[in-house]
Amino acid sequence: MVRNHAAVYVWVDRSAHTEVLYLFGGWDGSKSLADLWSYDINSAHWHQISSDTSEEGGPSPCSCHKMCFDSVNKKLYVLGHYADGEQQSNADLASPLYRYCIRKGVWSVLSSDTNADGGPQLLYDHQVHVISCLL
Repeated sequence: MVRNHAAVYVWVDRSAHTEVLYLFGGWDGSKSLADLWSYDINSAHWHQISSDTSEEGGPSPCSCHKMCFDSVNKKLYVLGHYADGEQQSNADLASPLYRYCIRKGVWSVLSSDTNADGGPQLLYDHQVHVISCLL
């Protein structure tokens, strides 16, 4: 059972009517996850892109984060996570912002801590949207 994951719907190719759902991370009942999946809605086929994105420069295992899709540049953005008060360290309180390029299959860290960079402190259960290429 996966809970508190982030998913975004992507209509990749309007001419071919390719519809894809991306799913990242979440909570399996005992630990946070860092797996990235795609689901082709037309063929009803799941594909595991990564079992652990942190090994590829992406986010560490997390839950209660949010993900959004930039349809112009074909990129996913992941922000925030939940830090348990009893188990948190200073590293857990950082609020990283990641970008995943779907075309290249590459993660980038846009900010290792949004609060230290003048942005919001650690967020969870928030909303993130891309509007006209602005996050």
